[in-house]
Amino acid sequence: MATDQEQRFGGGATGRSENPPVRLATEALSIPELIANNIAEVAPAIASIFVFAAIVAASGVGSPLVIAFACVGFACHVNTTAQFSRVCPSAGFYATYCARAFGRLTGATIAGGYLLAMFVFYTAVFFQIGVWVNTVCQRAFGFNLPWWVAAIVLEAVVLTLLIRGVRISVLTAVSLFAIEATLLFICAIAMLVTSHAYINGAGFVPGNIKGGTGGFGLGFVLAIFLFLGASGSSPLAEEARNPRRALPRAIWAATGVAFFIYLFMAWAMGVGLHHDAARMAGATFPFVSATIAAASPLQYLLYFAGFTSAMGVLFGTGNAGSRVLYNSARDGLFPDFMTRVLPKWRTPWAAISIPIVLAMIATLVVGFLVGAGNAFDYTATLATDLFMVIFIVTNIATIPYFWTHHRDDFSWFRHLIVPILGVIAFGYPLYESVLPSQAPPYNWYGIAILIAYGMAFLWGMARSRQTARLGLRLADDVVPEPPLPHAA
Repeated sequence: MATDQEQRFGGGATGRSENPPVRLATEALSIPELIANNIAEVAPAIASIFVFAAIVAASGVGSPLVIAFACVGFACHVNTTAQFSRVCPSAGFYATYCARAFGRLTGATIAGGYLLAMFVFYTAVFFQIGVWVNTVCQRAFGFNLPWWVAAIVLEAVVLTLLIRGVRISVLTAVSLFAIEATLLFICAIAMLVTSHAYINGAGFVPGNIKGGTGGFGLGFVLAIFLFLGASGSSPLAEEARNPRRALPRAIWAATGVAFFIYLFMAWAMGVGLHHDAARMAGATFPFVSATIAAASPLQYLLYFAGFTSAMGVLFGTGNAGSRVLYNSARDGLFPDFMTRVLPKWRTPWAAISIPIVLAMIATLVVGFLVGAGNAFDYTATLATDLFMVIFIVTNIATIPYFWTHHRDDFSWFRHLIVPILGVIAFGYPLYESVLPSQAPPYNWYGIAILIAYGMAFLWGMARSRQTARLGLRLADDVVPEPPLPHAA
């Protein structure tokens, strides 16, 4: 683990500051809180409303089957994340894992790619919550509240609580999730009761996937977006109690709950809309349409559930992204300024606030250029594509790392077969989603991904002298391994 000098206020990896050390709030979060935080970051209500609409547009009646495949694919990745969290829990998250397997330059590239992906993800969430509040105001009150007003106001509230402390932000997210889950299941059960004659497995028939392999590939990418928050507590490793035990349990538990919720909601939505392709395609928000068809007054419960859900995901993404940025700066990849921690609340205020403010500015610019609804689809897909590159590299990293450093614990199933399946599960849909034959702007995403990771690679090379400790710092203060090689 790094010395106190390396963690001084504002001192980053170089330890130049003369201020006394200020660290994150260690052992602040229990296993139940980590689990609930993961599920809250998954945000099942707003995802069932917003992301289901995009998946249905891509995959049609067969959307539940696409989501089921995404569940299996993501489970392969969850295995990798849980295995790494068990042996090297770190606020550095994927950067630490890949640095330990392949060297500092790879770790730096993954850190940069992750933060770029998280930046795009922030913008997607801002569009999501802004458009949703605008839609609710129009439908419920006949009032047109600009999407950007809602996004700015709500993000200001979230940003304040994020800075006030990890525990208060996590507990707020957990409370919001409890509300949304209750309301979501009420709506889904109503769909099944009122449309019980249509209860069947049509949504899981491969022939019902619109567009064949192309529709499956794009739908799969969007379905992966549903689960991105399931391991969101991993960067909170330094603030977790007994992280080697707590993080894997939290990841698997949250993923299992998310799998059940999404499969059940997608299936209930299909039943509620009678598995009618034209009806599903014609709905702006299919889950909302199914709720209204089941019992119109329930739509107001769903409106509120979507609001609390969007707030929850803002808390989760803000905490996760800021800890990775904080740790990367502490390891020398970014300026020391990003390591600053508030003594009173022990939160990395610069790493929290600066990316969020910049993402909001980008959101306003892109939203006014292409429209908030379109912008959500574009940014959600791009963020998922960027994350899938990280998932693929991390799955590959599992094999040499556990074979080399944990040979006694090596499992042919957990550390070889499942990671290979994870590479296949993400590699194929990633390939399908970036083909030049995709409609604009998706046909440019392959080039965008290459540029993003190329920039991260070059930045890692430029900061090579400052990143000697990248990947060494673990959450529970174990003695660091010898310096990692700079080779990729």
